[in-house]
Order: sequence, then structure tokens, then C-alpha cells
Amino acid sequence: MQGLTPVQVVALVGVLGVGAQWLAWRLRLPAIVLMLGVGLPVCALLPNLGPPDAGVFRLGHGDGLAAPPG
Repeated sequence: MQGLTPVQVVALVGVLGVGAQWLAWRLRLPAIVLMLGVGLPVCALLPNLGPPDAGVFRLGHGDGLAAPPG
């Protein structure tokens, strides 16, 4: 199974965030409660969502932020 592209990961996080806020509004709960409930499992899965060889947030070589491959 292939990992998700970075664009798909950002879209997934956005949809889950908006969905959690909408559900919190409907249930009359503080949005942060549901955002944490959705966000923590997503953050735990983020390393496994991106392409296996690149990682989700690896920007590139020479920018000082990316880890070298391998």
C-alpha cells in the first residue's frame, strides 16, 4: 500500500479539523476537546501516512530542516 502524498495529508488533517469543530458546535462542547481527540491519533499516524522514502514534512536538502535520507 502506498502512503499518502503531503497534499493528501494536509487535506485529511483539514477535513478532520473542520469536522471536529462542526461536531463540537453541534454537541455544544468546546472545540478543543474534539480537536484533541481527533488530532492526537492523527499525529501518531503522520509518520506512516507519507511516502515511505521521503517522509511527510521532509522539505529538501540544504535547507537545514530536512534529515538526510536513509
